[in-house]
Amino acid sequence: MTNDAKRKLYLWGGGLLLVALFFGNSFRETVTRIMIMRQAPKPPATAPPPQVGLVPGSPAAQRAALRPPTLGKLPAQNGTPDPSGPDAPAPDASLDRLIGVWEGFGAVPPNMCTLRIEIRRKEGDATRFAGFPTLTCVPMTMPKPTDPAAMQKILTRFAPMSAVLSGTPMNGSIPFDVDKALGKSADGCPITAVTVTPFGADQISVEWQAAPCFNGNLLLKKGKG
Repeated sequence: MTNDAKRKLYLWGGGLLLVALFFGNSFRETVTRIMIMRQAPKPPATAPPPQVGLVPGSPAAQRAALRPPTLGKLPAQNGTPDPSGPDAPAPDASLDRLIGVWEGFGAVPPNMCTLRIEIRRKEGDATRFAGFPTLTCVPMTMPKPTDPAAMQKILTRFAPMSAVLSGTPMNGSIPFDVDKALGKSADGCPITAVTVTPFGADQISVEWQAAPCFNGNLLLKKGKG
């Protein structure tokens, strides 16, 4: 073998050795990384965070999952606005001065009458009012003691007439309807209607009907409650 052939053989051998050393190290590193990645444990799956205030799997959480979505308040079936809803009319504050207990007495011919009435906002509907009157009327003239039937009729008149009222303000007054009448006049008539109207600075005018027996009207002032 000539010297030139030997030099070429040495050069080729050295080049192959350098290639083997370079690529061999890269190959070994690649294989090592793959083996490490295969042997490394997989991270556990992350569970969604539980709902605040509910323990996962508890009865409360199960009920919450089955609960239907909350709906807004439905309108009244008859088309009337819900008195507690956002579309309800605002109460008339000018009539708040009527709230309280009122008392008075006076002549309602042929009787002398005493009237006491309590007025307040109606529970559940602040645009309406509730009233609780107590009316007692006695005749101005007394019969002779020798007439037992007439005397019995007089004693009957001392029994008070009462009622439970509900009313809606109208034109500055409150016309009340009778929800329940308690007691009757000596002629057998209960209170059938009451209307309250502010009068001056510190009085109210109260008109009542005990149809068909008699009607009346008195001016009342604030009582002690």
